[in-house]
Amino acid sequence: MAALASTRENLRRDPVPAMPAPRLRLVPPVALRPARPRPVANWFERLELWAERARERRLLAEAPDAMLHDLGLSRADVSRETGKRFWQG
Repeated sequence: MAALASTRENLRRDPVPAMPAPRLRLVPPVALRPARPRPVANWFERLELWAERARERRLLAEAPDAMLHDLGLSRADVSRETGKRFWQG
């Protein structure tokens, strides 16, 4: 009985800190690996990207100064962008 009383006294003096709640993982970990190459699809996607860049740069060069001002661009910015080749990002 004395041992039980001393244990109760120890618990009153030094309470056990609460254990942190375990972290729940709602999404299991996924190992990411590079996608398999799709040579034909990659070429078509690349050609589409290049055509889109060329079209956007042509439209940017033709844009009026008021529109460029609205976009926050200067003629120097436009000149720098339109001076790039279509394959340059």
